Amino acid sequence: MNKNNIKIGFIGAGYMGSGMALNLLKNKYDLSTFVHHNRKPVDKLIQNGAKEYPNIRELAKSCNVIIMCVTNTPIALGVIEQISP
Repeated sequence: MNKNNIKIGFIGAGYMGSGMALNLLKNKYDLSTFVHHNRKPVDKLIQNGAKEYPNIRELAKSCNVIIMCVTNTPIALGVIEQISP
């Protein structure tokens, strides 16, 4: 798959996730993010070229790769339940 055909959805913009997402943007990947409870890292990602989606389902529909960087397994399972019925 060509780098230009990869559309990455990133869920979880905390300390680790925001750094990972910024590196993807710096390497010219098409990156989308989901609203995070802390606006500061999301705003920085958007300033660097990320697109923001209002909900996880819309994000998942628009991407062919999804990266989750969330706190724990119950949160990850909750995200998966929202993405995949």
